[in-house]
Amino acid sequence: MYFMRNIFSFSFFCMYGVHLEGTFSRQYKAEQEFVNKQVLDNVLSEVNCHSTLTCTVLCRQLDCGCFGFNSMVHKCRVHTFCRLESTLVDDTGWEYYRTSWIEFMNSQYWVGKDLVTWHGAEVMCRNIGANLAEIESPEEDNFIHSLVSHLKEDIWLGATDIAEEGTWLSAEKNTTLTYVNWYPGQPNNYGGNQNCLCLYEPYPYDHAWCDDVCSMLHQFVCERKAF
Repeated sequence: MYFMRNIFSFSFFCMYGVHLEGTFSRQYKAEQEFVNKQVLDNVLSEVNCHSTLTCTVLCRQLDCGCFGFNSMVHKCRVHTFCRLESTLVDDTGWEYYRTSWIEFMNSQYWVGKDLVTWHGAEVMCRNIGANLAEIESPEEDNFIHSLVSHLKEDIWLGATDIAEEGTWLSAEKNTTLTYVNWYPGQPNNYGGNQNCLCLYEPYPYDHAWCDDVCSMLHQFVCERKAF
């Protein structure tokens, strides 16, 4: 019922030209050029529409991962996800936009709300052209904390000491971390198998740096270089 109500509302926007420019001030940047490959199995909706702005409305209502807009035929397709290497079969006139990426300094960040293992989070980040976020400065640490401070789950980040206990490496670069901010007494490898970095949520930690068992189910933050 909620889904149908949102579709109806969005159709009203498109049909009657409701003025939305003041509602959504930021337009998402188009991704790099896609190859011609079918991903129609994850389309959430396809509607007639006249601008990317109204397509953005539907995308946000349906919590989509990306959307496509075709200015030639005035259509919008909203997707659960779009991988960097794939797009629709008929891509003539289509431009694709990612959603929910937040820019800071030279990177863009996306908060994954699914509860997954650390390795599962790695895969999900790679599927959207990113890696698990690696914090490299106090400024970035504060920024990521601001992204997740409202969440009630622990958060996976991109570091592990699986290869050698006590030697924490970047998951992306496989190099020693250049910045750390462990909670006092952490990492403690409790139980002998805490090998992945998370932001631990329960009081008094408040999403502080802790080590955890990699098979635990947490939310996560992905990071990629800005356009």
